[in-house]
Amino acid sequence: MKKIISLLLCAVLLIGCVIPAFAADENDYDGPPVVVVRGFDFMGLQYEDGSPALTFTFGKIFPGVMKLLLNMMIFNKEGMVDTLVETANTLFGPIAADNNGNSLENIGVIQYPKSMAEYPDFYDTHDYGNEEGVLATAIDAVGAENCYYFTYDWRKSPRELAAQLNTLIETAKADTGKDQVRLVSASMGTVVACAYMYYYGYDSVYNSIFLSGALNGIYTIGDLFKGDILFDGDILGSFLENAVSGSNVIVKLLVKLVTRTKVLNLACNYVNSLVEDHKDRIFDAGLRNSFGLAMGIWSMCPEADFDACVEYMFGDCKDEYPLVMDELAEMRNFLFATEDIIDGAIERNIPVAFLSNYNLPMTPVTVRCAAQGDRVIETYGTSFFATAAEFGKTLTDEQLAGVAEEFISPDRVINASTCRYPDCTWFIKDAAHVASTYQTDYAQFVSWLVMSDTQKTVYDNALYPRFMLSGADQALTPAIAQ
Repeated sequence: MKKIISLLLCAVLLIGCVIPAFAADENDYDGPPVVVVRGFDFMGLQYEDGSPALTFTFGKIFPGVMKLLLNMMIFNKEGMVDTLVETANTLFGPIAADNNGNSLENIGVIQYPKSMAEYPDFYDTHDYGNEEGVLATAIDAVGAENCYYFTYDWRKSPRELAAQLNTLIETAKADTGKDQVRLVSASMGTVVACAYMYYYGYDSVYNSIFLSGALNGIYTIGDLFKGDILFDGDILGSFLENAVSGSNVIVKLLVKLVTRTKVLNLACNYVNSLVEDHKDRIFDAGLRNSFGLAMGIWSMCPEADFDACVEYMFGDCKDEYPLVMDELAEMRNFLFATEDIIDGAIERNIPVAFLSNYNLPMTPVTVRCAAQGDRVIETYGTSFFATAAEFGKTLTDEQLAGVAEEFISPDRVINASTCRYPDCTWFIKDAAHVASTYQTDYAQFVSWLVMSDTQKTVYDNALYPRFMLSGADQALTPAIAQ
């Protein structure tokens, strides 16, 4: 059901370590500045007064939960659907747009148009994980005056975001007197980085590092935007058990009790029937004019699903959204050129690197939820076409026949030979999406790539082979056969 999709989509929808070899005080570093492009920040939208646009408070959620439970007790499917729509509209109303894609409310994001030296209090309100970890590590390496942080309104189109990124890059160049920047992007930010190269060329790019990238789209978004919803009890069970792995014993026992019985499968079957019966009716209640008009989300739609998603989302009402259709047509041209964009960087001898984390379950709400991934983006996408077994499984002997051993992960989950750029694609098992917490091995690895002046490959450093394992506190070790 498409309003349920809105709820699910939000759910769908770290680097740091002081490296002595690259550490520099303000006066020592004389290379290209670092520009960090953050990923999708669902909760980053806010009003002009700084208050968050999207809030999920007890007062907003509790009435809907109680009404939902009441309707479930009396087996009133219509009432359940109405309650879900009403609750979703309450929670996600701020991101709604008009038929031209213009936001109905005056909301945006905090941006940083100057070097991070101008924001000394940044880490008073930010943590040191994910993109902020990347930023903290870069500040250690090159100094805050050589670091820039690009944040953005994820509802905007890649073309518009590329223009904003170009402005920041030109500022970084002017401030530092350098002709190029070290470009580091994560998650949806990798799409923005590619859009920058597509619309503004390569001359200002010294190197480009892609962390947990959405360059080939996200199955979850492709499925949701086509209405391919499916709650799988087994996958949901794995997801829940993984989600509470760090919780106390009682919580883990309760989750295990639910996941190891038929209760979860029965609940999933019921929800699936509800979705199927009411999908089309609920579609018009809000998805199209909220998430459906968020161009940034469309930029993470897989190429193979794009046309079908546009048809499903807008169908016979395309004429009601002329500007949106024009933007989607332009975006299609860009998305279908992604491989050529990266090829263009490589042809110009711009060092690139791709980090693909895996062995964590995806959000269990769509028909392809069994895909291998990092909870947010599938390994197939972050690695540019690696062949991966479904979550919890291994590749068969038939699937690996004729594949050189160097391309097969020790756990036999990944076949890297099908990657578009296998020599500069690294796989990290058990690492979460954009797992780059400050002062960890993972952060040191990312900094090694960011601060490199030449193209690095999986063969260059024994500490960082093609396949690695992320342990406690993101400690990295080469993966070995079990």
